[in-house]
Amino acid sequence: MKRILAILLPIVALSSCISGEFFKLQGGHFAEIEAKKLLYIPESYEAIETTVDSALLSAYNDPTILANASEIVDLNNRTLFLDKQSRQKIEKYKKNIKSRLAELNEGEFFGWEIRHRFRAKDNDGRADILDMLFISDKGFNENLFTASLDVEEQGDYSEIIDCIDRVIADVDFENELEEFTNDLNEAINEVINEVKEIDFNEIAKEVEEATKEVKQEVKKAVEEVKKMDKDAIKESVQSATDTGKELAETAIYEATKIIEEATNEITSKPINEATSKPTPSTPAKKRTSQTSYSDDYFEYETNTNTIDSNTLLELNGL
Repeated sequence: MKRILAILLPIVALSSCISGEFFKLQGGHFAEIEAKKLLYIPESYEAIETTVDSALLSAYNDPTILANASEIVDLNNRTLFLDKQSRQKIEKYKKNIKSRLAELNEGEFFGWEIRHRFRAKDNDGRADILDMLFISDKGFNENLFTASLDVEEQGDYSEIIDCIDRVIADVDFENELEEFTNDLNEAINEVINEVKEIDFNEIAKEVEEATKEVKQEVKKAVEEVKKMDKDAIKESVQSATDTGKELAETAIYEATKIIEEATNEITSKPINEATSKPTPSTPAKKRTSQTSYSDDYFEYETNTNTIDSNTLLELNGL
């Protein structure tokens, strides 16, 4: 007997692992199909993680109860004040939930709960990570219910569960909303009263005093400048001017020297070489290069393909 058990237990464990992986693959494929139906850009879909659990019937995973609770949550999220028609709809959904709860066969296996995390782009092209719940039938053929698992999103799964709890506890949604509105009005009135208590005249006085202090500091700075030795200031300015002139003259001298060297190099070549036709390696399209010669702010632009040596000499005063 012990030998039989020793043989059977590994087989059972192995088959359990294989079946678990199979259902995970099936659930992942099912979730991918359903997720892409919800996306603005389906081709941006990228799976991250999937968990698959057996769906055993309860008040919190029954598709009928979830669908009616989702409708109540949606109506409450749309507006702060419910009109008569909306209140009637909520009462109808509450009756549907209670009716279904009375006939619920809890613990019955009816399908699969698939929690799926994936990455996708929104309508603006920004990548985002989403968490979704899909409840499928036993054969992964039909999607019985879908909800977001993102708690920051309106109408997510946690809000739906909370709604079911309130229906079971027979909470009056209309009175609850009225209490919330009253609390909100009280909070607004408190803020208004606090604003009324603010002494704006006192604030104005503080601003005026700060302005006076700034003016005094500016006046002190002006007086300090007036006390400075004017002759020393003039001497510093003159010294800076002389230094600037020396630098400018040096730069002009160096530039003139470079131009003279370039001119000597060009005029030393035969004229026919400077005006010869393009070689085969030169592009057929005419290329016009411009060269500028400057002497005491005198500028001259010319085409190097047509200039002669005499013109160059004239330009540089040679």
